Amino acid sequence: MDARSDGFALVEVIASLVILVMISLLIVTGVRTGHRVWERLDARTVAGEAVAGAQSLLRERIEKAYASTRLDASAPYTEFDGDAARLRFLAPAPAADGPQPVRRWSLNLGSNGDLVLSSWSDLAADPDHPAIASSVVLRGVKAIDIAYYGAGAPDFQPRWRPRWSGQATPPGLVRIRLGFGPGDRRYWPDLLIHPAVDVDALCKLDPVSGRCLGRGA
Repeated sequence: MDARSDGFALVEVIASLVILVMISLLIVTGVRTGHRVWERLDARTVAGEAVAGAQSLLRERIEKAYASTRLDASAPYTEFDGDAARLRFLAPAPAADGPQPVRRWSLNLGSNGDLVLSSWSDLAADPDHPAIASSVVLRGVKAIDIAYYGAGAPDFQPRWRPRWSGQATPPGLVRIRLGFGPGDRRYWPDLLIHPAVDVDALCKLDPVSGRCLGRGA
């Protein structure tokens, strides 16, 4: 074997090493890219599940809104009060929380971006007092907009309204919209909830048993 053949062999070895290094770089780059893609997909899946869970919880709670009628004003009105930023209503307690049949509930957006659902077991309690239970429905929320559909005062025409207060019955539909900050790719589809009212709107509610005591005069 002469020097020329040795030279060719060395060049071939170097070329082979360069090719192997390039292939290794391509493999590493592909693995990293795939890992990032899976991370993004996993993050989107988790975010989507959080939104779906929040919508399911709110739907389950508001659908069961109790149409208890208050008679302490000139005209009877149902205990369902809300505006664009918060909602207060009566509904049964979760079965896992004990035998208390009805609680007072409040949904509002905190200044820290937490969408919070709170409850009180004492129906006579001031909603501004500390709740017995509060749970964060969703974090990182930038804005909330709640609207109510129904034929309420003063015009008694069926339409969307930014507020529902002092009405004789609960609204036919509740729509909850949430907004997120820049860069937050979570998507919140309009949540439409139909309160499944199945009691007389003039029923006087027993705060202990949660049952109807009869119609108000």
